[in-house]
Amino acid sequence: AFIMQAQHAAGTFDKSRNSLNWLYTQEGGSTGAWHEEIPIIETHRSGLLPWTSAEISYFIVHDILGFQFKGEQLFVKPALYEQTASVKAKLRYRKGWIDLTITGTGKTLQAVVNGAKIKPEKDGSIRIPGDFTSGNISVQCRRYR
Repeated sequence: AFIMQAQHAAGTFDKSRNSLNWLYTQEGGSTGAWHEEIPIIETHRSGLLPWTSAEISYFIVHDILGFQFKGEQLFVKPALYEQTASVKAKLRYRKGWIDLTITGTGKTLQAVVNGAKIKPEKDGSIRIPGDFTSGNISVQCRRYR
């Protein structure tokens, strides 16, 4: 999962997609647990160790949907796979909710946050206004499906 995140951050989406598909086919990859031997436990020498659940969720929210914090400031910089159709997500945000829509893939062109248009930063991220507590975020990217 960590290698997949590094591949995605490096922009090698084909490799991160292959890693994601590989995880899905492995025991525990799609269920979030892995059967492992635990030799230090005398009464039970094996058990289920959860390892992919949090990493996959983090990968989706942080790397694919692009939600990142710099201090207290929230930025959104989607990095969807090219073959991805429009994405809709409902995410818990502090005491409220974010209804997110991402159309297209590639470079971020613009965003609309609760009805207000926002231009991307130089790095392509969208700076979410500091007074945002909940509502709608719509991000439009360069390519459409």
